[in-house]
Amino acid sequence: MRKPFEIATGAWWIVPDGRTIAVPSFHESWLASHPAIASGCLHTVDFVQKSGWLSVTLYSEGMLEIISRDIGDARQREAIHQLFEMNKSLIKKIVVFQPSIEGCLAAEGPLVASWDRFAVELDGFLARGLPAAQGSQETQGSSEAGPPTQESEAQSLPAVHGSSEATSAAQQE
Repeated sequence: MRKPFEIATGAWWIVPDGRTIAVPSFHESWLASHPAIASGCLHTVDFVQKSGWLSVTLYSEGMLEIISRDIGDARQREAIHQLFEMNKSLIKKIVVFQPSIEGCLAAEGPLVASWDRFAVELDGFLARGLPAAQGSQETQGSSEAGPPTQESEAQSLPAVHGSSEATSAAQQE
């Protein structure tokens, strides 16, 4: 059994509490084969936004790809921090996507040598995305209440805490 936040090469779901669920092929295939957990989501980004889980892929060259609902959220940020710390010996490059921010953050070399340095990059990426996200909401006339709080995140998580399906998937590793 893996330690919290510990991964290997391949695709993973990371629950903010540290549980890791190995994805044998693509995240979308996993969602299709786990409808009780996916709660109707068919695409990775939809599930990440709804669940608050991180979509993570570690490639053999040491590139770590992360899709996070909100890198500014304390639980999401701590999950990324713990993922970084647990797997830093495997990481050479990190690419981070947040659906509400256009583009991605790509960092490598000295920018991923320590969490403190990488956290500065995350903050810069988040800051670049804030005005664009706010502007697009105004343009669309959106009445959304802003980023989810820890309480709303907990309420929107799929009911997996007692799910034998999620537990057995996590225990397969």
